[in-house]
Amino acid sequence: MMNRFAGLVCTTLMVSLVAACSSVPPPATSAAEVPETRPGSGTLIGYLLRKDLPNSLALLPPPPAPNSALAAADEEAWRAVKPLRGSALDPGQR
Repeated sequence: MMNRFAGLVCTTLMVSLVAACSSVPPPATSAAEVPETRPGSGTLIGYLLRKDLPNSLALLPPPPAPNSALAAADEEAWRAVKPLRGSALDPGQR
């Protein structure tokens, strides 16, 4: 009896899952399927509308105070990665 009940529950769940998955439209798979913000601009519409974009200035902390330990660490990090600019490790070159 318990085996039969478990099989019925499992079958019901599987049918529900298949039905739920089949009703969702597939996402766009190529840039050609995504509309542009302005025709011919080459800028594709993203996930968020312009009015819903986060304020990046509110997300970032202010720069470190001049001559502080944080400022020195920031400068050192910048000096460490500056030689990578233009190399294969530069994310802007990919």
